[in-house]
Amino acid sequence: MTQSVASRTIEHGAVVGASLQRRGGSRANVARAWRIVRKIPLVPLAIIGVFVVFAVFAPLLAPYDPTRIALPQKLIPPLLFEGGNPAYLLGTDSLGRDVLSRLIWGARVSLSVSAAVVLLSSAVGLVIGVAAGYIGGRTDSFLMRFTDSSLAFPGILIALLFAISLGPGVWTVILALSVLITLQIGLVVLAEATLGFLGAGVPPPTPSWGSLVSDGRNFVDTAWWIAFFPGLSIGLLVLCVNYLGDWLRDTLDPRLRRTRKPGEVTSL
Repeated sequence: MTQSVASRTIEHGAVVGASLQRRGGSRANVARAWRIVRKIPLVPLAIIGVFVVFAVFAPLLAPYDPTRIALPQKLIPPLLFEGGNPAYLLGTDSLGRDVLSRLIWGARVSLSVSAAVVLLSSAVGLVIGVAAGYIGGRTDSFLMRFTDSSLAFPGILIALLFAISLGPGVWTVILALSVLITLQIGLVVLAEATLGFLGAGVPPPTPSWGSLVSDGRNFVDTAWWIAFFPGLSIGLLVLCVNYLGDWLRDTLDPRLRRTRKPGEVTSL
């Protein structure tokens, strides 16, 4: 009888101990997951997500046709300023086109061009790297010297010459930037906007953020909103993408993980 009670007591203690151990393990897993989530840059991800939604659902979100000209409604200021019209939240440009609609459609053009550039340049870089490593010898030396020589020239200058020589167009911009860019998405967006601003990007009337800034540069004193909102979008997207890239590098690079101080958080 005494042995039976003792054995049941031992079994009950083992069950309780295992249950506490499982609870402790689950709490440790929750705490570990919370530490990871706490470091995710939520604000940059949210801003990038908004621009991606604009790009994907532009036909549904844009209140007007971005190329629609309405001269009687030209140069209407944004809604919150004197003379604003509720029908045009961000105002209109010199031809009466809705700035918000052109901004949304410009996100589609700029982001689609940037995504195509990243994919194409990644494929080209992969082929060059595999060829150099597999063949070796003079082929490796030639490809590496060619890559080094391309780094000696300003990238935007080469892209500009390439785009002008082929003529304006979406595929021209993609090919011109693919010659230079690898996985630097923020730099791709900025370079595409630069080509659009200089008139060597996507031809009008198709809106892109760079061309929108170019359209408003002659109206900075009288209609600042034409260039301000696309310029703000470019700056926000480049900043958020670069911050997210830095976070990924800090998170995935084991050398940086070893040098990071205990408890250091890189979230925003």
